Amino acid sequence: MQPEIKKKAPDGGTPKALNENLLVKPDVSSKDFVAEVAPNELVCLNDGQLITDSIKIADVHGKRHDDVLRLIRRRIVEAGEWGVRNFAETQGVNPQNGQSYPVFTMTKDGYQFVVGKMTGKKAVQHQIAFIEAFNSVA
Repeated sequence: MQPEIKKKAPDGGTPKALNENLLVKPDVSSKDFVAEVAPNELVCLNDGQLITDSIKIADVHGKRHDDVLRLIRRRIVEAGEWGVRNFAETQGVNPQNGQSYPVFTMTKDGYQFVVGKMTGKKAVQHQIAFIEAFNSVA
């Protein structure tokens, strides 16, 4: 079961989800993922801006969340002020044990900046799915 994320927007508000099942991973193979995933399962609207988060990236790309967090933190440092504008760290809460853990939300530009470091055929398919999700919901 996926942990529930209790996100807070930078202004302290709560992001408005376009789909309440944002963390539900589609039950399809990686090969069919691009064709079958709903765009609003990958992105949500937060104060008028489309965002995604590190949990979705880890799930879709088949990466460990702690590895994705490490990559995001490294990329934010590399990007300086631009990174600060395109990423926000918040806390997720695991509904099974109540423990909190870090989660990054990011803009479309932030997403592209992070996953540009991921390679392979599956990574490319997943990158396209996210970009198309951002574009179709926008």
